[in-house]
Amino acid sequence: MEFLAENQAMAMDESERFVERHQVFVWSYLRLLGCNPDEADDLAQEALVAALRNATPVREPRPFLKVTARNLFLAHCRRRARQPIDVAWLDAVDRVWAQREQLDRDPWLDALSACRAQLTAKAREVLELYYDEDLSWGEIGDRLGMQSGGVKMLLQRTRAALRECIRRKVE
Repeated sequence: MEFLAENQAMAMDESERFVERHQVFVWSYLRLLGCNPDEADDLAQEALVAALRNATPVREPRPFLKVTARNLFLAHCRRRARQPIDVAWLDAVDRVWAQREQLDRDPWLDALSACRAQLTAKAREVLELYYDEDLSWGEIGDRLGMQSGGVKMLLQRTRAALRECIRRKVE
């Protein structure tokens, strides 16, 4: 029974992090489509729940969330018997949104993603356990069969390698 409660708590933490990471994105997109703040709140929540319930894990959730939010908006407009939605207008909104996303790209974050992909599997796993799951060096060591000092050293070396790789890519 304790195992089940622990797994449910872990799933809740992951869901909360997912919502925190993507809520503003979905809400902003819905506002651009023409939702008032209350409608955007409701539809964003529906889109996020749909993404969390999606049986197939999505590697890049933002495109999925955007399409889901758009479809929810269209269904909302039909239910509320609003004026028919001009598809050309929605396409124009999507073009504006894509330009905005391109401007929002951060070269440092892009470099971090590229550099992180070059790390060894163990280094990536240690980073995820330390930063994503907030585990201590000792907890990571227990999980990976390492000494806490070894975890600390691997983290230091990995961060140094990431700094150097990012510096090279951004310059």
